[in-house]
Amino acid sequence: MALLTITALASFLYLLLCTTHVAADVPPFHNSPEYMQGKYGNYTRQRYLSNDRMTGPVANLIVGPANDVSPSKYVLWAASGPEYGFMPPAIIDAATLNMVWSGPIHERSTMGPTVQSCNGTEYITWWSGINAQNHKQGRWYLYDQQYELAFNLTAHGNLAWADVHELYLTPQCTAVITAYQPVQADLSYFNVTNGWLVDSFFQEIDLATGDLLFEWQASKFVDIKEASNWSPLQTDSGYNQTRGWDFFHLNSIEKDVEGNYLLSARHTNAVYYVSGFNGEVLWTLGGIANSFEDLSHGKATSFKYQHMARWVDAQRTKISIFDDRNSENGLAADPLSRGLIVELDFSKRTVQLDRIYLATNGQKSIREGSMQVLGDSPTEGNVLLGFGSDPSWTEYSQNGTVLWDVAFGPMSINRYSPDNYRALKVNFTGRPRWPPRIARGPKPVYGFNADDSHFSIKLQDDEGQMLANDHIYFSWNGATRVAYYVVLTSNETEPWALKRHFWARVDKTGFEDSCFVGSETKFATVFAMDEDDRVLSRTGTLDMETGDEHDPIGRGDKHGAWGLDDLSRSWQAFLADESSQGIISSVRQQYQVVIERAGDSYGFVAGLIGAGALLSILLFVVPTVYRRRRQGYRRMQPQAMVLYADDGSMGYDEDLYPSPGKHSVELHRYRDAHCDGDYDGGERCMQ
Repeated sequence: MALLTITALASFLYLLLCTTHVAADVPPFHNSPEYMQGKYGNYTRQRYLSNDRMTGPVANLIVGPANDVSPSKYVLWAASGPEYGFMPPAIIDAATLNMVWSGPIHERSTMGPTVQSCNGTEYITWWSGINAQNHKQGRWYLYDQQYELAFNLTAHGNLAWADVHELYLTPQCTAVITAYQPVQADLSYFNVTNGWLVDSFFQEIDLATGDLLFEWQASKFVDIKEASNWSPLQTDSGYNQTRGWDFFHLNSIEKDVEGNYLLSARHTNAVYYVSGFNGEVLWTLGGIANSFEDLSHGKATSFKYQHMARWVDAQRTKISIFDDRNSENGLAADPLSRGLIVELDFSKRTVQLDRIYLATNGQKSIREGSMQVLGDSPTEGNVLLGFGSDPSWTEYSQNGTVLWDVAFGPMSINRYSPDNYRALKVNFTGRPRWPPRIARGPKPVYGFNADDSHFSIKLQDDEGQMLANDHIYFSWNGATRVAYYVVLTSNETEPWALKRHFWARVDKTGFEDSCFVGSETKFATVFAMDEDDRVLSRTGTLDMETGDEHDPIGRGDKHGAWGLDDLSRSWQAFLADESSQGIISSVRQQYQVVIERAGDSYGFVAGLIGAGALLSILLFVVPTVYRRRRQGYRRMQPQAMVLYADDGSMGYDEDLYPSPGKHSVELHRYRDAHCDGDYDGGERCMQ
């Protein structure tokens, strides 16, 4: 009888006490040879219960991160390549390598996401389009911090489409974009009659007005003979319009304060500095037409098929370059890809190698890639290399020490791993207008499906029986300000009230977090909280029996009957009240840890655990509360936190979520009917 009583008490406490969360995300592998050999597929991903339209990559953490990595919070990612169509742009948490945001899909290919700003506004920018006529054809998309589409850019005038390689946003809110276009050309030097080029262009466009400010065409200023090592014969191109010769292949642009443009051209193995006044080439670094004496015995100018040339310093004496070394036509004699910093002396027309950063895992990139000098590193001069066709990145200290090394797929496995055009570290504040999402499920135990290289939470046991849905899972796609979640549970259909229904506080540790609520719970909802204990949003009400989610919060401009500020005040009052029972919370958490370790048994072990927890409360908590009350520590009585307005609607606090502004010129503003503000990840947007 005593044992039954203890067991009953244990069960009661198990349901009553606040749980310790278990993150639902699959953790990264740690320097796994099996991962690198393709045991988990060429692109290992995971599925989420709370957002079943999304998947997230599962990384292999090879090194680090060391303490002196750059503190920038996020890395941009977009899987691309012939095996990976209709993939979204993504923000990856640099600390955990978990997903933060999965963006909309506009076309078959998505490439080049990054964060840029102008006039005090941050934008996530990326390209989406298709491959046709031997070049990329698409548009650039600029999304604001609410993940609202602000601008949709393509080429102007006689150029039909924007190319993938660059959108450079200037402080004046002009956009410099690349474009490719088939044009007829005299290729008799290469014994080609009726020749065709896929010529490289760039345009500078004013975002506010849509005006074309500047246009440059490679074949008008660069001799095609500079691409003799990438000839029509070698590339089987140049003979017709559908397969023109891509002699220049412009792949990066940076506009400087002088109004001039720094260009990288892959197929001439050269970097060009172009006048913003008349388009003339002011000097050339590398390639056949090199303008500088190389004081490093050729090491500063021998880069090949390079990408992403950028000025390093304000004085514009140093340039960073990602040196692929290789192409689809073959590997170099020294094929390891690398990052370079070269230093130029314009008065003497000399250049010398300043720094070199070699690939650490045998990466031999044959396309794409990036090099970013990180201005916020604790010790000056960290750099981040993204290896393009090999899905990985590495952060180095200035002296070349590897601080952080990450792979998102095996390298060079039959060329079926995804590409990631550029890997760039950024900071960004995401304020999505859609609500968090919630789902039921069993405890977070993962299974791996080798057929599609995905991890997912096991819904059945080994005999095929459905497992108990005694956990809830929750996530908020794109929200960067969430510090923790508050879980409420109920067995009644009454309005939610914090005092009656509070179940747990769950720290945010991944994209999707989870909490045990028990298999008898009927309803659950979750608040997303910031570090100042303010309610940012909440999920709908989850019916644990059916799995349906009801009454999710709508957009702020549609529902405004009550504000999240009232909920925040109620939660803060509840916290003040709970502070009088701090030891209770501690006992709750420790109790749950022991329960989780004990497994699912509710037998003798559970009885002993329950008895121990109950004894702890009797011995420590009750005397503490009694002493506090004798000292005049009055318990606050928070108001019942009803989550419904009088009319049954729900909404955002406009102080936290101001209504989106409108641009004065709508020429390049674009709102897709299938991808509006209610989008919350994994959904294709049709044009």
